[in-house]
Amino acid sequence: VVDGKAVTTSLALADGTGNQHKNVLELVHTYRADLEEFGGVAFETRPFETAGGTQQREVVLLNEHQATLLITFMRNIG
Repeated sequence: VVDGKAVTTSLALADGTGNQHKNVLELVHTYRADLEEFGGVAFETRPFETAGGTQQREVVLLNEHQATLLITFMRNIG
């Protein structure tokens, strides 16, 4: 929940749909203008641990309408 509104992340969508996160991010970038019709698209850089140490990755926060639209675009990735 961000500012009292339910949101999800590109990581959660990738995991929940069985897609690679990089493919979900690519869709977000491709369809950003369409997603922004439902509000601003928030990008964050988050750390994550690997065997080689801490790295950074881009994560996108999406509201319910944006997430629903993005899921409709996912049928063409894999």
